[in-house]
Amino acid sequence: MPERYVVFTGRPNAGKSTIIKALTGLKPRIGKRPGTTTSIKRYPVAPGLTLVDMPGYGSKAGGSRKWEDATKDSILDFIEENAGSIAAAVHVVNITTFLETEERLSRKGIMSLDVEMVCYLRDTLGTFPLAAANKIDKGGEKEVVANLEAFIEGISGED
Repeated sequence: MPERYVVFTGRPNAGKSTIIKALTGLKPRIGKRPGTTTSIKRYPVAPGLTLVDMPGYGSKAGGSRKWEDATKDSILDFIEENAGSIAAAVHVVNITTFLETEERLSRKGIMSLDVEMVCYLRDTLGTFPLAAANKIDKGGEKEVVANLEAFIEGISGED
């Protein structure tokens, strides 16, 4: 039986490993600081099915540009090399900081990394990934709704 993957992507500290733990009972390493997962982690969950916990892509506290570029390359290489074997992709977004992060990046002329990854997964896999709006409990209702609306608008407006 060929190996199939369920891939979790997102920015550093979005909560990818925490969601995997909550959904499966697996025990991935979890930390409060961004960048706890520093390499691609594979968790076999059934014969022929593996969950893949990707490191966060984008800047992380204490991370060099070289490390960030190497991490991004490893994520993109895995997805491209295994696109035909990826059964599902889940993009995890810290929904309480989406707008703040997007505004900070746009001032630097950089597209939202969350929007960029969702569109990349859509184009590479031929279908939209699932999106997990995480850390909803960390913000107020209006803040969460505004961030969620901006995220949805971002991914629906990119082609």
